[in-house]
Amino acid sequence: MPPKISILIAARNEEAVILRCLMALEVLEYPTSCLQILIGNDESTDNTHDIVARFIAGKTHFALYNIDKKIGAQAGKGNVLAQLAQQATGDFLFITDADIAVSRTWISAMLAHFDKPEIGVVSNFTWIESQSVFEACQALEWTQALGTFATLSRYKIPVTAQGNNMAVRREAYNATGGYEALPFSVTEDFALFWHILQKGYAFRNVVAKEGMVTSLPAPTWHAVFRQRRRWMVGALGLGFEWQVALWIRAFLLPLLIVLSFISPYIVLGIAGLMCGHSAFTLFFALRRVGKLYYMVYFPFFVLYQEIALMGAAFYYWAQRGVKWKGRTF
Repeated sequence: MPPKISILIAARNEEAVILRCLMALEVLEYPTSCLQILIGNDESTDNTHDIVARFIAGKTHFALYNIDKKIGAQAGKGNVLAQLAQQATGDFLFITDADIAVSRTWISAMLAHFDKPEIGVVSNFTWIESQSVFEACQALEWTQALGTFATLSRYKIPVTAQGNNMAVRREAYNATGGYEALPFSVTEDFALFWHILQKGYAFRNVVAKEGMVTSLPAPTWHAVFRQRRRWMVGALGLGFEWQVALWIRAFLLPLLIVLSFISPYIVLGIAGLMCGHSAFTLFFALRRVGKLYYMVYFPFFVLYQEIALMGAAFYYWAQRGVKWKGRTF
């Protein structure tokens, strides 16, 4: 008998994308008798509720919940997931987003990495669908980050897990007290990941074609900066050393420009090492997921990355609170 799986999805004003997500979930290659798909409608003001309700009608392994109250210190996605988890009966909780299309073998591919009882959380690869250079650069940005996480994971160095392709052993989730027992964070995946590790569980960050999911790109630079700013808020919780490294990296380009007037050869060396490391990480990660041809966008990505990093840093200081799904936290 395969393990029981509960898939949790928080949805707020997702009428443009939720059907894509549901259609992918419907064709998962996993016994529906062992599968529970829970969608939490987070006070949507568009047609999200009606679209979901129509789609799941007659499908007994789907369920829709209207989330109209708060529990614990949570808000937004964390609040929805907390309440969906209370309804979940699975041995494993799979978490994804409403703009994600999972692969047919997503569940079995993710379960394969829970091969030891101490593995509490697994995070796999997310690919960004792209039809332009701007969108391709976003795909490379994700690939570089997730490739780095996977490399560090092999050396048992934790960073985070991304909440659009994440699975948690139920007993590990329960050990934390659940989302309702955690402090609020705008990066709820980051918070859960670290609390699971604090309970003594191990983790895995994976880059593999099996279990890969696809997401939609941010439509504008403004959306990119706003999303990256939210990630920065979470990343700054990693500790002082990580904070220093993050801020140095964010403003490395202007620092190198200033330094070039003093020692241009050192700057060229640093820039060469950075580009080489980035290309190396991308090459091996893209090869694992069958997207190696995206290396053609690497020259554009080098410039994109600096703009995205500095833009997110300026947004961090210029804006108060985090704007997310029509709310400010």
